[in-house]
Amino acid sequence: MPTNILNLSRLNVERVEDDEHDYHIYANSVVNPTTCPSCLSARLVGFGRNQQLIKDLPIDQ
Repeated sequence: MPTNILNLSRLNVERVEDDEHDYHIYANSVVNPTTCPSCLSARLVGFGRNQQLIKDLPIDQ
C-alpha cells in the first residue's frame, strides 16, 4: 500500500505516480457520504465514479 503523502485521514491512497514535474495520487474516500453536500437530502443516488483533477501548490522543491 502506498504511503499517504496527502496526510488526510478520510482518504485511502490507492496509487501514487510521479514524473519529473508532478505527483499523480489516486485515492478513494474512506467514509461514504450520508447526505448530499448541496441540499442535505438523505436520498442519495449513485451514478458511478468520476475522476477529479485537483491542482495544488508545490510540495517538493
